[in-house]
Amino acid sequence: MNPVMHALGLHLYQPLDNLQVLLRDNPEELRRILLCYERIGRFAHKYAGVARIHVAFSCVLLEQLQDPKLVNACRELVDIPSIVESLRSAPNVEFVGTGYRHAPLPFIPQQDWEEQLRLERELISGTFGRVLKGYLPPSYFFSLEMIPALVEVGYEYLLLPAQMLKLPDGSGADPYRPFKLSHQGVSITVVPIDEGFSQSQQYGLEAPWFADEVRNGVMLALPNSTPDLLTTWSDGENGEWFRTFEEQGFFGAFFSPYMEFCELGAFPIQPVSITEYLESYSAQTEALLKPELISSQTFPGNPGVNKKLSEVAAMYWARVKRLPGTEVVSGKASLTEARTLLLRAEESGLLLGEGSRITQVMDLLKQAEQLIAPKSLDESAKTPMVDATKAAAAPSRKSAPLANKKVPQSVQAKTKEKQTMDQARAVSSDSDLKTTPAKTSSSKQTAKNTVAKDRIPKK
Repeated sequence: MNPVMHALGLHLYQPLDNLQVLLRDNPEELRRILLCYERIGRFAHKYAGVARIHVAFSCVLLEQLQDPKLVNACRELVDIPSIVESLRSAPNVEFVGTGYRHAPLPFIPQQDWEEQLRLERELISGTFGRVLKGYLPPSYFFSLEMIPALVEVGYEYLLLPAQMLKLPDGSGADPYRPFKLSHQGVSITVVPIDEGFSQSQQYGLEAPWFADEVRNGVMLALPNSTPDLLTTWSDGENGEWFRTFEEQGFFGAFFSPYMEFCELGAFPIQPVSITEYLESYSAQTEALLKPELISSQTFPGNPGVNKKLSEVAAMYWARVKRLPGTEVVSGKASLTEARTLLLRAEESGLLLGEGSRITQVMDLLKQAEQLIAPKSLDESAKTPMVDATKAAAAPSRKSAPLANKKVPQSVQAKTKEKQTMDQARAVSSDSDLKTTPAKTSSSKQTAKNTVAKDRIPKK
């Protein structure tokens, strides 16, 4: 029997400013969380010959770890820069995207999708030197309309629970095979996640049990000429199984024995990078989303937040459409700042949160709205306009008396030259000040064919 290929993934995310709050209120818990990140890189290096780890490292978390204030304040707890460097220098770690602000794309304006996807790819590439090829939808919120956007920015595969997929004949999709998922003629590879083994990975398991159960599960699958691919995914820092003492947790009690069995070469499971697997065994069969999971689902968070986000986003894009160019804008700085606030407000932990998170996201949207409002961008338009015709015809008060006096010809010539120059300046000034009224437009964001999984990270 061929070994089962195993793609192990860890999802890392902490809501905006959460690490600073923990530093203030519970520094010991912050230390335990940071050690979860430290172990990933360390154990990847320790078992470099056999280990393959996928990490969905959210940019919301990464930017917190790059905050100089947090880095300095945590020096006595953990060396944060060394954590980031350890992950960067581990070639057997494959990074997976979740979007710049970890946003649930089906519930934000589609106009924002490209930027949420692109900015994350730029930050991960700049920090870790890797190109993101896989995408993990936050909380598995997914819609078919996302496929063209994912492919456009460079993603090659996405991860979804196997239970969300079916074959065209109505039968269930094999959880140990990659498939093609298409929308409007654009296709992307979808890698099924086994939720059962993922739950075990989240809460506790042992290597011998894992080997036996995986072998039994694969035996129930349909025969195939390609190696079976088991994909498991869990949070990498939540729960006692990950935060406890190393020897008793995920890396000490499961990962280390697992890797040591693999080094001996007698284990029925072999770690693999998804990218490496797909390079050898590309998806051949088309899959579909189960129809009961395709719906026009309403926004799962606070309705008032969703309404406000749609309104402010519409204001922003209306302003962008009115601009004569991307470079010549009197309020460009204000729009850039508003854009940053909007993207931050789309973070899943805020947009789908409760209590103080609702207040936080509404504050961000209010700040963005004030910056987008025409009043803050049209200050230059308030300057009185000059009528060039009247300016040219009006005599100069200083030069008028000269008409009733005898003036030397040389002085008259100079005076006439000065009047001509004044008129030219008036016309030039008037041209610069004239503006053309712009039309405004609005847009609505609707979420179609949305697939949602009722799991929102709790921190």
